[in-house]
Amino acid sequence: MLNFCTLFNSNYLARGLALYRSLLQNCDSFHLYVFAFDDACYDYLRAGNFEHITPISLAAFESPELLQVKASRTMAEYCWTCTPSTILYCLQNFPIEGCTYIDADMLFTVARRF
Repeated sequence: MLNFCTLFNSNYLARGLALYRSLLQNCDSFHLYVFAFDDACYDYLRAGNFEHITPISLAAFESPELLQVKASRTMAEYCWTCTPSTILYCLQNFPIEGCTYIDADMLFTVARRF
């Protein structure tokens, strides 16, 4: 099984769901850990009961170190700051051996030979 993590807020929710659908279409066995960067996003993902998604709230994820720098960063900068911590969080909190970070606006597709 492949384990992926990503982060986004409700403004990127449509892109994150497109990423998820592309994984469903192109990956036989995967799990996606989504760090929801606002309550609306987290609530939507929880209510959606997506089979291969584990939503993670900011309250569960943010460490004292991240919170210390949060106020000095724009939202985009804070997301970039949090990226490596998402992988570490997954490895420390879930029974997985590896995890790959992917941007929420990526799409997976099968390459075709012509």
